[in-house]
Amino acid sequence: MVTTRSKQQPQQEAPPTTDRQKWEIIFNALKQLLRKQQFQLDSLSQERNFVQQRLQIQQHAWDSDLFLLHSHISQLQTQLELSKLANLVHIAKSAFFLGSTQRDAFVYKHKLEDTVCELDDFKAWFDILSHRCPDQEDVAPDWLYEILRAKGGKVNSPGAASEQQCKMLEKEVDTLKREYEKLSLKNSSEVSSLRAEIKFAWNQYNEKESTLSNRLQAKNDEINKANEKITALLARLEQLQSLNSEKDQTVSILRESISRLEDEACQKDEMISRCNKELELLKSKRPIGIPTLKRCSAEPSPSSSKRRSSGRNLKRLDLKEGTASADLEPATTTLRDELNKLEAEANLKNGEIARLSKELNLLRSKTSGSTPVLSHRTREPSSSRLKSQVNGSSEGSAVPKEEASQLVSEKGGKRTKRKQEDVIGIEDTPRLFTSQFKIPKLKSQSPRTR
Repeated sequence: MVTTRSKQQPQQEAPPTTDRQKWEIIFNALKQLLRKQQFQLDSLSQERNFVQQRLQIQQHAWDSDLFLLHSHISQLQTQLELSKLANLVHIAKSAFFLGSTQRDAFVYKHKLEDTVCELDDFKAWFDILSHRCPDQEDVAPDWLYEILRAKGGKVNSPGAASEQQCKMLEKEVDTLKREYEKLSLKNSSEVSSLRAEIKFAWNQYNEKESTLSNRLQAKNDEINKANEKITALLARLEQLQSLNSEKDQTVSILRESISRLEDEACQKDEMISRCNKELELLKSKRPIGIPTLKRCSAEPSPSSSKRRSSGRNLKRLDLKEGTASADLEPATTTLRDELNKLEAEANLKNGEIARLSKELNLLRSKTSGSTPVLSHRTREPSSSRLKSQVNGSSEGSAVPKEEASQLVSEKGGKRTKRKQEDVIGIEDTPRLFTSQFKIPKLKSQSPRTR
């Protein structure tokens, strides 16, 4: 038995160096991961500031567009008011022109009526004079003398007076006819010109009214379209602000959860390093006859690639804040998947810690008779989700603890009673940095056991 132990001793001393190198490689990789994650967080904060500046610039641009639209609407309103005033002026001018033409027509109509009345009087007078003969006795010479005297004629004899009177009356009738014809022609031409002017004025008024009504309708349509655009812009602005606030909340929550999980990972890494140190210490202090337990070869966790992918997803989410607000839900789902993956990694680390604790308990149970065992208090994870997962892992690790206790009991039955008294139970082992911890008193071993 001594020869076999001496042969197994050099083979058992080789693995700690290789395991130590592996753990140093793992720790260096974890340090690099933490540095990379810090760099990624800094870059994410810079990108978030850049996106905020971009959103502010876009908001200023929207505000300027709104101001321009309001100014354009005010200009259109002033133009509409000016066009209304111009229409009122044109309407007043046309009404004044129409009233003046109607007044002139009324005056000319009265003149025509007066001339017609005078013509009728002349006709009646001419008929009276033509029906009366100068040879009749009822014609008074005094009356004829007064008529001729008024006309500027000379009175020579009654026959000559009657002839002159007839000639003068004929001349007067001819002149009256000519004047009547001239007046009738003049009045008819004036009436026709007035009617043409009135018709032209009405046509111009109707055309102007139609054009102005069309312009007014077009301006009203433009104003309605501008108001619709303004309402759409305001609704879009409110929607973007709400989406931005929701996105900021989700990003802050996810970053807090990531930082919490990273802290927990660091704590668990520290716990693993402590367990490894205790394992190395126990292996260095274990007796020769105890066989070595193989250390669980924990491969480096794939948290680096996953955290990088989570950082890239965060970058993509920050870059798509202003333009792709509809892609927020898939981005949040990806981040939640990353959180679930990190929690799974935390579960793996919890399992690794449980395995290391099993090995420590076994080594404590085996080396309790020779050397005291240092132990540390394991910290529970802070988050509620990780607590439930750690509880599940502790339930799963209850069976190997029972097996370890059975192994200890079997080996203790084979040993002597003195060695059984020296064995310290796992639950009775004092913990460091507590009020119950006391320096154990080592019993001197008998030469038989040596």
